[in-house]
Amino acid sequence: MKESNQLNYYLSLEEPLQSCLLAVRDIILSMDEEISECIKYGVPCFVIKGKPLCYLFKKKSEKFPYILFVKGKELHFPELDSGDRKLMKSLSIDPEKDIEMELIKKILLAALELY
Repeated sequence: MKESNQLNYYLSLEEPLQSCLLAVRDIILSMDEEISECIKYGVPCFVIKGKPLCYLFKKKSEKFPYILFVKGKELHFPELDSGDRKLMKSLSIDPEKDIEMELIKKILLAALELY
């Protein structure tokens, strides 16, 4: 039941956003067998050791979806944007372009080291 609720979030999205976020989801879940997914604040939340690791967001006002890293303040990658947040940073993803898998994996590895 839980798995279908999470998949329903993605299946409700229009293409190419749906395929893009499903691919990012697969990348995140493949990084560590302890990572699990839930829906929190109406969006996918990825959790490790009982603590939030990152979220997948798509706000109507934003052009691109993004991965929001909970411990972003401690991640030092020029591609990450803190915007007006003090603790979290985000990585925008263009659903019309190839996903930067290696960059996402590097950032996730650094984030996982913080847990």
